[in-house]
Amino acid sequence: MIRLAKSRLKKHGCTNYEFDAEDIVQDVFLNLVKYIDSVNFDAPRKELRAYVLSIVIHKSNKLLKEYEELKDKETEYSEAEICDEDLWEKLVIKERYHWVLSHIKRMDEKYNITLMYYYRNDMSVKEIAKLMGLSAETVYKRLARGKRILIEMLERDANNG
Repeated sequence: MIRLAKSRLKKHGCTNYEFDAEDIVQDVFLNLVKYIDSVNFDAPRKELRAYVLSIVIHKSNKLLKEYEELKDKETEYSEAEICDEDLWEKLVIKERYHWVLSHIKRMDEKYNITLMYYYRNDMSVKEIAKLMGLSAETVYKRLARGKRILIEMLERDANNG
């Protein structure tokens, strides 16, 4: 999955293709979990593999389309309209986002998935609880613990880097 996503993104000139490929694969797994009831696990292995890889291709194409739309919007502005400070700020925000995301991905799965559903997919605690088969209280505890662990990881990494 990761190899397919990386090759498609790299082929189309994405500069952050490694991070983006990881994001795509994470999204595929989240979608599979979200729609687990609609996946036919009795299908032959080749069909399941093809199904999952088709999702990777779809997500890759969607991201490439988003990049193209951004490029089109960026070319609408002249160089004089784009301030160096604005560019720097956007780059820093994107870099921080990927830095935080990489730390979340390294966390224990129960915190990782809960945080991703809540922050990245904008799901409510109630939706997460239903999807994961947990009580809302458990989801709140996982969010609180996950945030605390994430902050500790980020502080530790910032102090060592």
